[in-house]
Amino acid sequence: MKILVLLLNRGNRRIKNRLYSDSASKKNRNTRVEFCLDDRSNNEKKRDQARVNIVAMSVPNPNAVVTACINAPDDAEGKAELGESIQTKGASTTYVTITPSLLTDLTPLIKAVRDAKTEAEAILAWYNLNKGLKKIMSPVQDYMDLHHDLSVVVCEHYGFHVRGKGGTIAQVFSGESGVSTGEIDLILPKGPDGSAYDLKLWNADRTAFTRAQPTDVTHVTIAGLVSGAMQNVSVAEIRHGVKVRESDIIAVRVK
Repeated sequence: MKILVLLLNRGNRRIKNRLYSDSASKKNRNTRVEFCLDDRSNNEKKRDQARVNIVAMSVPNPNAVVTACINAPDDAEGKAELGESIQTKGASTTYVTITPSLLTDLTPLIKAVRDAKTEAEAILAWYNLNKGLKKIMSPVQDYMDLHHDLSVVVCEHYGFHVRGKGGTIAQVFSGESGVSTGEIDLILPKGPDGSAYDLKLWNADRTAFTRAQPTDVTHVTIAGLVSGAMQNVSVAEIRHGVKVRESDIIAVRVK
């Protein structure tokens, strides 16, 4: 989507923001035209007359490849706890059935990480544990590659992180079926004071969306959806009126 921002004189107060859609030209479709009151001084106007700014909005890429990764803490205990978390979550058969021996093989590897006394022992212990965790991550990634719409949900379900732009980061948000029929629950990232969230509910083709009620809380329930359907949703984090990041689109099954 593109935003076309036009600066108007004070005499044009009656003009409001409106949407422009050119049905004859696919290129211009979904172009938003915003008219802003021009409060510049006369000198500024003379210096910068008829200024037009065109801003390209970032739109989630529905075809983006989502890659699972192991985002381990620096300390040994943190690595051991991560191993235990993936071991526990790996027992789930909701999406993938992990070979049981791969899970039980983690137990001595986790213990070795905790028992390491020297730096060399710690490096070796983590190398072995990391190798074991990747064996579990492999079938999870295979499932993610086959089910792009569920890839983020599946990745986090089994205790892994999503590799994002700029490095290894936790996924922006996650979702699950709600408690009551027609609901989904979303878990949003906790930002600093002044953070809010712009929620978009996309159609099945991911070509158009409607906005849910903006919120400043990190656990949101959205109701009134089609029971049993997969709801496509994305979220943008807003700080003091400025968008700082936006997620890819994920699919969440409606209760």
